[in-house]
Amino acid sequence: MRSIKRWWQYIFTFFLNIGLWFSAQAQPNNYITLHRGMIGHSIYNPGYSGKFDIHRKHGGSTFSYPLGRTMRVYSGGSEREGWNAKANGAGEGVWILSNLNGNSHVSAAGSETATDDIVGLAHEPDSWPEAYAGVVHHQGYALSIRTDNGSQAAWTDGVRLARVKTNWWRAEDSLDSPPNPATKEPVVIWNFRFNEYNSGETYLDRIAKGEIKQAGAPSWAESLSDDELPEVVGITRAKSEDTNLMWTRKWYQWGHQDYDKFLINETVVENTSGVLNEI
Repeated sequence: MRSIKRWWQYIFTFFLNIGLWFSAQAQPNNYITLHRGMIGHSIYNPGYSGKFDIHRKHGGSTFSYPLGRTMRVYSGGSEREGWNAKANGAGEGVWILSNLNGNSHVSAAGSETATDDIVGLAHEPDSWPEAYAGVVHHQGYALSIRTDNGSQAAWTDGVRLARVKTNWWRAEDSLDSPPNPATKEPVVIWNFRFNEYNSGETYLDRIAKGEIKQAGAPSWAESLSDDELPEVVGITRAKSEDTNLMWTRKWYQWGHQDYDKFLINETVVENTSGVLNEI
């Protein structure tokens, strides 16, 4: 009887550990890696970026230059991300200090965790200025050479970085756009062609010619062209439920040979509470 009881304990412990392992593996899976040019960097919807350090170094690719270095190490008989991955940074985040009812309040989306008040927001890219980016009507565009879920085709890029993909593109011809709004992960839009640069023709002119369909973006966005947006746009959105401060972080990355050694992050914080909230 003791033997049977002990075996049940072993089985229970085994499945518990398997469950915890899968939980740890799944926890950071809402990141997407920016990969154009010479830089690799991963972003998460609440606002933090790079490695998501849950004391196992799972998930994400931290800021890395040059990009060609592998982000994995061989450890314990299997290839996995580990403590000695070659990179130039660790996890990065955003910390917002505000005045809440006369008291100091910090909303933090750091490299290890996010404070309890932070929730990721959904994305509706077809209403953004970027709504015309990432079109697929031309065989040369990046989206026409990809797997069904938006990941890069294996032969188009030699860099071994996980979750390199686009997860939103505008519907065109027989291709449907992904479900809108996007939730639980940042939006990353590929805005580049293979083997050539973008045309520079405005979206308004292309709409007038019937080349592309009119999207739900603000009208002024039609004066833009592919050239006026970076080759990869990554967007994260989140807010604090305590203060109703909302932030949008955009990551801009180029693959053009003159601009492929940097990326730009733009962070905008909005007060949606209707109350004066000093930051």
